Amino acid sequence: MIKAIVFDVDDTLYDQQQPFEKAFRQVFDLTVSADEMDQIFSNYIRQEQLVVAKSNSDSDMKLSKEEINFHCLHHTFKKFGLPGLAQSAATDFLSAFEEFSNGIQLFDGLTTVFNTLVTKFKLGIITNGSNEIQLAKIMKLKLHHWFTREQIITSEDAKAKNLIQ
Repeated sequence: MIKAIVFDVDDTLYDQQQPFEKAFRQVFDLTVSADEMDQIFSNYIRQEQLVVAKSNSDSDMKLSKEEINFHCLHHTFKKFGLPGLAQSAATDFLSAFEEFSNGIQLFDGLTTVFNTLVTKFKLGIITNGSNEIQLAKIMKLKLHHWFTREQIITSEDAKAKNLIQ
């Protein structure tokens, strides 16, 4: 019998690609099709996962979010043959991405789903990232209506801390 249901946050409860795409199109003057944008976003996220995994396994490698962002953009631009990437543009992209991420919203229908599930099951969240970043997203998404802090585990809580500063 199922007693609890646990969710991830990023790209499970909201669309992480939308703020990425808005920031990318605003900062970089590039003509990119919707299909190419999907691939660019996927590659950026994959690069981010790889560099964070590497930094998690190497205690001497502590990268700032700006350094991680530049690395991810650099490899993505290289993979897709996009024109040169300047540090200033990468910084502008990160700022725009963070700004657009302030407007995140739950996927349609999830409020109803949570209202139904909370009456029948224990609910929880397991998410990769720092407490500061992930808990801010949880507040923006108003998930505190269904999930208490005790029902939320971040990789930082689990001592598998994401080392983005």
